[in-house]
Amino acid sequence: MRCSDPARSPDKTRKGPRNRCFAAAFPCYTDARQFWCGSRPIDTEVTHPIAATLKAIRLMRRMRVAEVARAMAMPPRSYENLESGTGRITYDRIAAFARATDSDPIAILLSVAADSSDLALRAADNKLMTIMMIAMKELNEDLGEDITYLTAQNLVGGFTKLTREFADHVRKRETFAEEWLKAGATRLAPERTGAQASAPARPLKPSLT
Repeated sequence: MRCSDPARSPDKTRKGPRNRCFAAAFPCYTDARQFWCGSRPIDTEVTHPIAATLKAIRLMRRMRVAEVARAMAMPPRSYENLESGTGRITYDRIAAFARATDSDPIAILLSVAADSSDLALRAADNKLMTIMMIAMKELNEDLGEDITYLTAQNLVGGFTKLTREFADHVRKRETFAEEWLKAGATRLAPERTGAQASAPARPLKPSLT
């Protein structure tokens, strides 16, 4: 659709949205772009879930405020403001926090959508959401405009299959570990039955050496 307002005609020199009409129709696009570039703080309405997630991850890593602040090259008081929800939270700071605590910055951001710190805590070690975003970036670069041919049905079916395979993999590992331990325990200390179980254990003979 072409813009009919001369005041909102495309501005090729402007960085960000391709034209002013798009920016007027979707003002959140500009906000989101600035946030991801690290120049704009995230909206205060969603600061609390991220602040709570930062604190939860720091405690899980058993790190002191001063340690994290030093690794992020910021004063401890400024970092405390981040955890309290009063500090300026940008993607740059979330990424710096993730480097300081060896956690997943994308999962931290998703704590807003999930309204919970659980995913960020569970993905801190394996970097689940960062890996997923890298895979999506590679898919976008591979398909380009053809990515639009993927239907919602394709995506739901594909992601459902993938998550089920992950779940089956984890459950099989748990079952294998249980069976392995059970078999190993029988080899270490075979169970005694009947008279063997009631008979006292024989004392070991002293060594002659």
